[in-house]
Amino acid sequence: ARVLVRVESPSASGAWDVALRDEGGQLALVPASGFQGQESRAGLAVITNTTFEALDEAPEDTGAYSITPRVVQAGQVYAVRTRRAGCGFSTGVRFGKIKIIAVDQAAGTVQFASVVNPLCNNRDLIPPEED
Repeated sequence: ARVLVRVESPSASGAWDVALRDEGGQLALVPASGFQGQESRAGLAVITNTTFEALDEAPEDTGAYSITPRVVQAGQVYAVRTRRAGCGFSTGVRFGKIKIIAVDQAAGTVQFASVVNPLCNNRDLIPPEED
């Protein structure tokens, strides 16, 4: 489940993957690993030439995931790799996808759609009921 987390809170350390921040006057998504002092495997991959609905698998290449802030634009699609977390008897990352629906620069808000695979290390991004 996606929840609002105040990343400035000491109790939030290590409990989030992506934040929205002002980047030179534009709103940008920034993976936790892109913040100084955060140790995280979280990363974003910009996906082009496909739609959110058609993106069925997160990139396998770890080099595709960046810690660089990504300025958001309506329609842009991203693949997400989360922080390392517990997965039953082991640890791993989860993969997901985000589509930017709307950006309101003046209000500092972004509307988005997202899907996250609940299974660790599984890059499939189509929910089972849609397979």
